[in-house]
Amino acid sequence: MAVVAVLGLLKVDLNAKLLAVLLVAEVIAVVLFDAAGFVHPAGGSVSIAGLNPHNLFVSGIGGVFAFTIAAYIGFESAGDYAEEAKDPRRTVGRSLAATVVITGVLYTVSAWALSVGVGATQVVGATQQQGPGVIFGLITQHYGTTVGDIANVLLMTSVFAALLSFHNTVARYVFAAGRERVLPRFMAHTSATTKSPFVGSLSQTISAVVVIVVFSVKHQDPVASLFTWFSYLAALGVLLLMLGTAVANGVFLNRRGSGENVWQRTIAPTLAAICLAGVTYVTAANANALLGTEKGSNLQYILPGIVVGAALAGVLWGLTLRSSKPDVYDAIGRGGPSEQLLGGDTY
Repeated sequence: MAVVAVLGLLKVDLNAKLLAVLLVAEVIAVVLFDAAGFVHPAGGSVSIAGLNPHNLFVSGIGGVFAFTIAAYIGFESAGDYAEEAKDPRRTVGRSLAATVVITGVLYTVSAWALSVGVGATQVVGATQQQGPGVIFGLITQHYGTTVGDIANVLLMTSVFAALLSFHNTVARYVFAAGRERVLPRFMAHTSATTKSPFVGSLSQTISAVVVIVVFSVKHQDPVASLFTWFSYLAALGVLLLMLGTAVANGVFLNRRGSGENVWQRTIAPTLAAICLAGVTYVTAANANALLGTEKGSNLQYILPGIVVGAALAGVLWGLTLRSSKPDVYDAIGRGGPSEQLLGGDTY
């Protein structure tokens, strides 16, 4: 947490270089695991049962959808760095497309390799019994203890990399909201030396410390409770954000009525909204499958309630701004004014 806090105050270039090195090493570990699964298949042959769509729609599919969405969280964050990119239009677009494609291929191939390496009929039981250990067990079995230990370390660095990435993203959300006066203006302060949004970064560090301290005092399991609960919150929250974005895109483009064809203006946003609404419903209705709780438990209602409550709070704050500060409300999404801040920092 301390390292993430410090890096969040430094130049984004340093963060990007560090994340790039970790990412390359982690992808190599994933590729080695995939190769082991396909080169040494259980039963002596590569089974395609894991790719059969018929095997997808079974009990607990809601948890699968929620976990899948959670696994993709962050792909959209490239746009948050547009102002710090030399060529935002090309860089952001290419990075978004590359992220979705590369991540999708790695996830698909790796899931398939797991079912092939362990065996299509044994993979569920093995993962339920061993958890992540089944993956590192295969790596150790085929590459030796040293490689297995390195892969374990890279799992830890991947969590660190995700924390650093999310930290930087949230810091820039806070900065943008402060610049547009949706949040207090001091939230838009940037460092005079590194140009990083240091107030947004510090606020993210403080909120993370508070949450972790609360879970620690309550003796809650860091994986079964903290990680699982907040992964679910993130998945459901991002789903609602994407659903809202799809609806907003359709409304905005049709109101403007120029520059876009029917597919871009109406069909694509409508299809996206329908699909996202379906996945959101399934994710919320099957919360117990991901949380590992009994159906009807309080958590099944409390966690989605937190997300809905946050959304309603945002709507109420937007309505308040529209009535009390119409100039601020009208400027939302336009980047905010360029003006001098205290201490010589600008935004």
